[in-house]
Amino acid sequence: MKQVFKNFMNGVLVPLQEVPDVAFSHGTMGEGYAVLPDDGIAVAPFDATVEVVMPHSHAIGLRSKQGVEVLIHLGLQTKEQEASLFTVFVQQGEEVHAGDKLLMMDMDKLTSNGVSLITPITFTSGEHVQLLKEGHAVVGEAGIIEIN
Repeated sequence: MKQVFKNFMNGVLVPLQEVPDVAFSHGTMGEGYAVLPDDGIAVAPFDATVEVVMPHSHAIGLRSKQGVEVLIHLGLQTKEQEASLFTVFVQQGEEVHAGDKLLMMDMDKLTSNGVSLITPITFTSGEHVQLLKEGHAVVGEAGIIEIN
């Protein structure tokens, strides 16, 4: 069964190769894309189980029933930022549905700290991902990527 995927964040789409962090742009973390966010809120792109919430609350890993795993990483180089700049709406082991709020970042404080807000989503289970759309996308929008 093919994985249904919906956009996870409002903002401007960024090809992963253009993300200014080699761990993402070189595909080390898997293929995917990124978003320069409008509001800093990340939602579930599909029905899934929360596999991991990183200790600083800056990233989350999800696994769908089809076995697709993704990592959503709020901003770049955010692991070194205070956990108080991030809000987590779910916990490890929780079942979530497409569109459920997962994480939020304090965009103003992170920007004032000199942190890039570009937020990658990578497919850590090895899928090949092609970005099909350019420009702005909204939460829940389908058809922006092709997954093989």
